[in-house]
Amino acid sequence: MHLPLFNLTAQPGSAQWALLLWAVLLSGAVAGQQPKKNTVSGVVVEAANGEGIPMASVYFRQTPQKGTSTAVDGQFVLERSAIPGDTLLIVSSIGFKPETLAVSRHTTRLAKIRLKTTATELKEVVVKAGENPAYAVIRNAVANRDRNHIEALASYELESYNSLAVYLTNAEKVQNSSAMREVKKLMQRQGKSFRDRQGRVIIPLTVTETVSNNYYLRQSRARKEQIVRTKTAGIGLETDDGLTQLMSGNGFRDYNFYQNRLRILDKSVPSPLADGWRFNYEFWLEDSVRIGNDECYRIAVVPRRATDIVFQGTIWVSRDGFGLRKVDLRLAPDANINYVQSLHIRQEGEHQGSGVWLAKCTDYEVELNLASINPSMPGVRLNLRTINTHLVAKPIDASFFEESRPTLPPILAAPAVAAVDTAYWRSFRTVPSDSIPAEPAPYELIDSIKQLPSIRKYTFWGRVLASGYVPMGKLDFGNILNTYAWNNVEGHRIGVGLRTNETFNRNLNLDGMVAYSTQLRRFNYNASVARVLSREHFTQVGVRTRSDVEPLALLASGLSPTAGLLAFNHIGNLRRRNPFDYSETSAWLEREVRPGLTTRLAGNYRSMTGLYRRGPVFDDDERKGEERSSTVTTTELELGLRFNQQERSMRTKNNKLRMMRRQVAPTLNVVGVVGFRNGRGDGPVHSYQKLLASLTQRQLSVFGFGTADYVLQAGYVFGRVPYSLLKIHQGNGTPFLFRNGSQTMRSFEFASDHFMELHYTHYFNDLILGQIPGVRTVNKFLDWRLLATTNVVWGGMREENVRLNELTLPSGRVITPFRTLGLKPYVEVGYGVENILHILRVDFVHRLTYRDLPEGASRKMETGNFVVKVSAAFKM
Repeated sequence: MHLPLFNLTAQPGSAQWALLLWAVLLSGAVAGQQPKKNTVSGVVVEAANGEGIPMASVYFRQTPQKGTSTAVDGQFVLERSAIPGDTLLIVSSIGFKPETLAVSRHTTRLAKIRLKTTATELKEVVVKAGENPAYAVIRNAVANRDRNHIEALASYELESYNSLAVYLTNAEKVQNSSAMREVKKLMQRQGKSFRDRQGRVIIPLTVTETVSNNYYLRQSRARKEQIVRTKTAGIGLETDDGLTQLMSGNGFRDYNFYQNRLRILDKSVPSPLADGWRFNYEFWLEDSVRIGNDECYRIAVVPRRATDIVFQGTIWVSRDGFGLRKVDLRLAPDANINYVQSLHIRQEGEHQGSGVWLAKCTDYEVELNLASINPSMPGVRLNLRTINTHLVAKPIDASFFEESRPTLPPILAAPAVAAVDTAYWRSFRTVPSDSIPAEPAPYELIDSIKQLPSIRKYTFWGRVLASGYVPMGKLDFGNILNTYAWNNVEGHRIGVGLRTNETFNRNLNLDGMVAYSTQLRRFNYNASVARVLSREHFTQVGVRTRSDVEPLALLASGLSPTAGLLAFNHIGNLRRRNPFDYSETSAWLEREVRPGLTTRLAGNYRSMTGLYRRGPVFDDDERKGEERSSTVTTTELELGLRFNQQERSMRTKNNKLRMMRRQVAPTLNVVGVVGFRNGRGDGPVHSYQKLLASLTQRQLSVFGFGTADYVLQAGYVFGRVPYSLLKIHQGNGTPFLFRNGSQTMRSFEFASDHFMELHYTHYFNDLILGQIPGVRTVNKFLDWRLLATTNVVWGGMREENVRLNELTLPSGRVITPFRTLGLKPYVEVGYGVENILHILRVDFVHRLTYRDLPEGASRKMETGNFVVKVSAAFKM
């Protein structure tokens, strides 16, 4: 039976409700009684004639978001900055040289501030009466985004150089460990190299460089990246891992300020040129400057709200077409984002002969502070750089983009790099910008660190823990998660597994596992063979056979559970999860038609026997002595399709397709199943068909009001099928949160042969807790974030399947061992708080429909109509 962690509710009119309301009102009252800040006033005039300058920008250097503009006569009144030491006053206006004045804490009225004129005048924009002049520039830049962005071209080819370097910072926290003592001696011999701005040692962990050709076709929004050459070295990484090469490729970097939002550190950050820019940013026109041959407006960018995940810094907008000539932005210092100590993006733009602006060079630096996880942990710094050259606008045939993702070229490990190779990479490292410094590639230093005995030991076991396998020549032992488990159905489960690796055969993968169950006194096994037929359009065939005890939830059509999920489901109370004695023999063919579009054809022969009958209407005394349910055998032909227009994925060394957790576009999965009549077994299986579909997306930006995850599922089962082939809606009888499940639904409570489900989570991030007076001050220390959830399930079952699945209990009572949905959908709503201690999440969920227990239901129901669920995750 589920025991919620908390069971306190405050009903309207109750004492608890009154106390809660009183606390909220009190916090608001206290927040509203803050003393008024001191002000400083003055007048801004032209140095030449003494006339007042209207709409000049006036602000303190460290708090530009609290700045003001002068009136028609040049007068201004400005609140004094609350930051100690923030005494430098900046005064600027277009066409004038900016002035910086030191203002003492006791000064309330300034002498006339005289600005001298410059040769540049604001002629290209129209400033509305009483409007901040920066708004006119930004408004024109937003209006010209589509024309200035390189995707305005019908098609193009672009050469890109990308580099990724990862460093260990704050290494003094771990310098006394046995491994770091050896590294410390090595780093002391490097002199002043590899040190941060404070002179502290930074230790290189990995570096990767990639040259690629990128292609784009506007008509179909198709993109393609061909890796030309890759070079890598890393501590704990092998030269053919593929992950670092992929991350350093152009397809995984998102620095396009012409789009509404940028994907930065797994967050959706609004661009200063986004639609609705005034909602997120304030702008101040600082000066007119010349960069190279381009006359530009220099504009300060500041957040509207200090805790929003937005940028702060400066952008330079060209007078010729309002393109982005230069960008120097940092993440807002008070942004509610975990572990990030600093983030800095610098970008140089270049106007092309085709009329568009190319981001010629982009430099991205982020420092992560992991002390919130453990005070003794060091930090991590990532330096990423992109240099784009040779933009060519030319026709490209659509068929070119339908080719499968290319195989990575041979990677040149650092020890084997020849002089000609060194010259090749040196030619790409030249930074075409004076404002972005060049950095050395630390290949030789990384190779020296890798050879240290203690480092080799740590990296070996680190790879074992990360992959789950112990390398043994051409074989890998594992998965170590399946080595031992205990549950109340199998007893002690002892397993051993082996698989081949790429040194055995790059195109052939063998995988097998055997586990012995002490309580059932039987061996379980799983063996598979997969062969790559083609890498041009990635094509793979395989066969598999297995016999095991599996929970019903893992036997659904089209489901491919991970090794971790399979191992978890053999731990603890397996009986509660409705286990089946399951055997399967299958053959399959998978083909990648084009990047993002994969098809799969499979033939399956399956046998399923339920070990315990489960359902909400069984009493415990009626379960006693209940034997196994009937055996169901079926032969199926399955056709699957997965599509994501902007899929982010990679092929691992063992030819598995690994999806990146966050996808820019939604992922569509469609599965069709044809089941043939089968005379074997004693279960009543007839011919049937299934059609299943799902649409999934994470971190979807919702009109600037936070982000959302959603999963939309639908399906229809044609024909008469037994219980194990129906759709069993995912319930949750544990105190932990199940994603894509209904939290207040009892396990195996509802079943359907036609259904539609929506699982939606909305993350408000800092929009609410960061804005309420009083609460905002407290939340600066807590960093909590609000969220809301809803789970809606609509479905039903035809009468023929209801009758087919009726059971007669030993007492003689005839029952249907599950509930069915009618016209009224199942609905639950929830709210919660995440980022508690930077890891925990607590959800409070209310069940709105089907709140009453079904007739004849068990007295020991697992959940109630209100539950509290907990979960944990590391999030930025």
